[in-house]
Amino acid sequence: MPLVHIHANNVAPIRIDDSFPTVLELTFSKHAKREDKVSMPHKLDMPNNEKIDEVALRIRD
Repeated sequence: MPLVHIHANNVAPIRIDDSFPTVLELTFSKHAKREDKVSMPHKLDMPNNEKIDEVALRIRD
C-alpha cells in the first residue's frame, strides 16, 4: 500500500542529537495515485497542539 502522507506530531519530543521527531503520523492508501511533485506542508496538515509550533519536515532528493 503506498504511503501518501507524513506528518510530525508536534506534541511528542524531538531527538536532541539529530532533531528528528520521535512520533510520525503516516497515512497509507490503496487508492492513492502516484504524484511526481510533493509539497510540504500539505494543505491538510494541522498541529496536534495549536499552542506549539509545528515540526518542519524537509524533503531530500
